[in-house]
Amino acid sequence: MSFICQAQDNIVQGPFSLDKNLIISFVKERNKSISLVAKCGKNRKVIDNYNVYDGILEIKTVFFIFVDKVKNAAVLVSWNEGNISAIRYKVFFYRYDRDELVINRRLTNDENLSGYDGYGSSGLIFYYKDSDSISNYIKEKYK
Repeated sequence: MSFICQAQDNIVQGPFSLDKNLIISFVKERNKSISLVAKCGKNRKVIDNYNVYDGILEIKTVFFIFVDKVKNAAVLVSWNEGNISAIRYKVFFYRYDRDELVINRRLTNDENLSGYDGYGSSGLIFYYKDSDSISNYIKEKYK
């Protein structure tokens, strides 16, 4: 008797269909990082990887938004950094263009979409912690 053993992804968010052929998921890796993985049929490609750094990593929300008539996946990632009593947030964007998902550097590098909430007694506030606030900001700034 023989058994076939196949590794199974530890999916923490998704799967999400971008079209009839492409599906994306967020997979927890052995080193506790999370990878954004695209699957088209039997083909699997890691699009990005979010490292643990100094805190517990979490995918807070994933949603889709059109910018310049191109579909984008928006991903809000947080790191709970207990050593400084703060949560770090960063929004990543990926363009779905010509049947391929690629990082949208223009949006991902927007300094307003990365920051801390808390940070000891300083009271820093990060304002873009959900899909509504992120969408409104993108629609206002990148009309």
